[in-house]
Amino acid sequence: GLILAGARVEEAAAAGKGAAAPSISPCRSILRPRWCMSASPAQRRSWRESSAMRVYLETSGCRANHYDTERVRALAERGAHEVVNAVEDADVAVFNSCAVTTEAERDLGKAVRRAARRNPRVRSIVMGCASALPASQATLRALPTVERLVGGADRDAVAQFLGVPHTAPAARQSTARANLRVQDGCDEHCTFCATTQARGSNRSRP
Repeated sequence: GLILAGARVEEAAAAGKGAAAPSISPCRSILRPRWCMSASPAQRRSWRESSAMRVYLETSGCRANHYDTERVRALAERGAHEVVNAVEDADVAVFNSCAVTTEAERDLGKAVRRAARRNPRVRSIVMGCASALPASQATLRALPTVERLVGGADRDAVAQFLGVPHTAPAARQSTARANLRVQDGCDEHCTFCATTQARGSNRSRP
């Protein structure tokens, strides 16, 4: 859809005829065509106003993952996107994954396939621990509707996918009890745990 729409506008621009903007601004998308960089400020403003997406969030795992999902929520809202409760209503689905057990990874696959059945046109991104593990990435990329993997909680990569500025506000807390991150990652290398591989070395909040 975006590629075809971009091609049509690019061809029309080359012919000097102009064209209507696609329903989702290509300049806000990860699939950013060359011509959007030369668009006039008025064109870009028009595309931004018509490019709001509906974003579905699904989280599994620990409180660190739930905190990261709240940051994604803040990113989406900063970009004037709407966070929806049902994947059937979404343009984009963000799955924040857990890799503490193989069962958690299987549950992730089931969740993505279930969402794809309910909404075959949704564009999905998988973030979190499972997507950071090299051994899991081929399987995750093969899941239906998955367009990108983001290792861990790479806020800049998620922001790029959503087409919003990389500088985001503090995580929005949507529950009665707020989470405050003071440390991430781990310096231990327990044989039964993938946290070090998935989240890297220990980093404390300054």
